[in-house]
Parts: sequence; structure tokens; C-alpha cells
Amino acid sequence: MFKYRAPSNTDAGLQSFRVLNLIPPTTNHSEIVQVFSDYKAYKDHLAQSHTVGFRFDVQNNPALGGVCCVGSPIDDRQYRLVQSFNAPWSSATISSTVGPSGPLYVVTYVELLQGGSVKQGEGQLLDYGAATSNANGSRLLSYSVLQELNRPNRFAVLEIWDSQASYTAWQVLPTTTSFVAKITPLFGSPFDHRLTILCGETYSDSAGCVPP
Repeated sequence: MFKYRAPSNTDAGLQSFRVLNLIPPTTNHSEIVQVFSDYKAYKDHLAQSHTVGFRFDVQNNPALGGVCCVGSPIDDRQYRLVQSFNAPWSSATISSTVGPSGPLYVVTYVELLQGGSVKQGEGQLLDYGAATSNANGSRLLSYSVLQELNRPNRFAVLEIWDSQASYTAWQVLPTTTSFVAKITPLFGSPFDHRLTILCGETYSDSAGCVPP
């Protein structure tokens, strides 16, 4: 992933490329979150040799005896930004501290019923984002609501918190519990929360995400 990120950083239109690892005890799951200026820039990125090479190498490199590294195929999803609160996800002002001493990155996948009120669910996500931003101040660095391009009933919420403790405390307060109770009847499937930390230049089984 890091060898793939390095040449990708020079691709036209790339605004952010973050490699995230789930917090322990799950350490074999990573999220790559990329932000491009537009869809054409993303399509051009897909055609680059470093992108093609990464996808073949990590999923099925004959030189490595078949399947190299993944326990399941790459799950690639494209989204458009609906709205951001506080700093944008791609902002350079957000702390880049690597590992558990840095910010907590939370990726939440939200699937609403296809026959239900998608707009209502979207509105609830935005209302909760505004309430979360207003109540948490500097503890919440970024909160973004995204909508999947090909499946408009699916959303992703990207959050960056100053610490896991701040995020955990917010989950049990009335604003969050009330929001969950309101949006749950609109669900096609439950929330899929993924709590992650930022990785630096390398990763090792013994040390985890290693700072640059």
C-alpha cells in the first residue's frame, strides 16, 4: 500500500491519500481513503501503471504463489461529498500523527432501505453532523457525509477525532442515542463502524503503524 501511495501522490487531481488500519485487536484490515478533484481525475488514476500494478500484485501475483496478501477482494466504492463540518477530510491542517497516539479516524458505512426515504435519512445524517460539530468543538477535527455514486441509498460518514476517548464519550450521550433511535427504522442494514488509526510509511506485525 505504501509503495502504491508514493507514486499516486503525483497523480493529477489527487488531494488526499490516507492509509488507515483498524485499531487492535483487529490489525489485518486496512482502509485506503483517496480524495480526487473530480471523477475524471480518479479514472485517470485507475489507468496509471502503479494503480494497475498494485491491484494485481496485492490480489493475485503469480510470482508470490498466487494470492498475495488479501483475505477478501478489494472493496472499492466511489462517493460524492454531501457536506463537511469543521475541516474537510483532506485538509492539511489535520494532525498527521501516526499510530494510536494520533487522532482516531472513524469510517461508518450507512445503508438505507432502497424503498424508504433516502432524503430523510440523509437529512438526519447532516443534522447529526451539525450537532456533533457544535457540541464537540476542537475534539472533532472533521465530519463528512458522502453518498455512493452507483447506490444512492448508501452513505459513508468520515470522522476524525482528537482521541478515541472523545469519540467513545460522545457515543453514549443523548444526542447520539437519540439520533441512532431515529435513523434505525430507515436502515437496510446496521451501522458498520470502523475505528482506525493513521499509518505512516510502513507497517510491521510487531510495531504496527510506523511513523515516517
